[in-house]
Amino acid sequence: EKSKETRARMNYLKRPGPALALALLLSRSSTSTAAPNCDDAVGNGLCPDAFSLSEMGECLIAKRAEVDENCQVYVDINQACGSAMERCGDGIQWGSDAILCVTQWTRKDDLSADCADALLKLPEDKPAAEPEVSEEESEASKKKREKRKAARKRAANDVRKLEAENAREARSKTEKKSKKPKKTRRQRAADDEDL
Repeated sequence: EKSKETRARMNYLKRPGPALALALLLSRSSTSTAAPNCDDAVGNGLCPDAFSLSEMGECLIAKRAEVDENCQVYVDINQACGSAMERCGDGIQWGSDAILCVTQWTRKDDLSADCADALLKLPEDKPAAEPEVSEEESEASKKKREKRKAARKRAANDVRKLEAENAREARSKTEKKSKKPKKTRRQRAADDEDL
């Protein structure tokens, strides 16, 4: 199972053009380190007989010495924080949201001492270095930004005009309906008798 954030990024990357360029730029200048996981080990066939998350967890525990340090941290956290992960929901432990569960979704006060110790092994977030941009690129990007801003303003104004026009039309229709004289009870009764 993929997390919502991962699915959203993948859907965003499927879009062509500027969206792809922006996604690539953001992926290069990310401000946080990726959470530890065992995707490489599992993807390389470390646990070919594991068909569920719990089976994969058992396999990773048994083959802990064969995986990289990143995966070992993931295994340690899943073992130490199992009870906290159960509170986050079924299928969290050994899944893609395991680290999120204990770092963001669970209060630190609710973590066991073993779990808190295991979380100390997580790599610290380090800001990525800003990419160098030449003057020409920055001038060109400023012009593009200004063009996009002007286009957004025009579009917003167009939407406001359309909304005002639609509101005027709706008012005029209701005014026309309200100008028709209402029939009295006698007139309605007379109409009913004619039928």
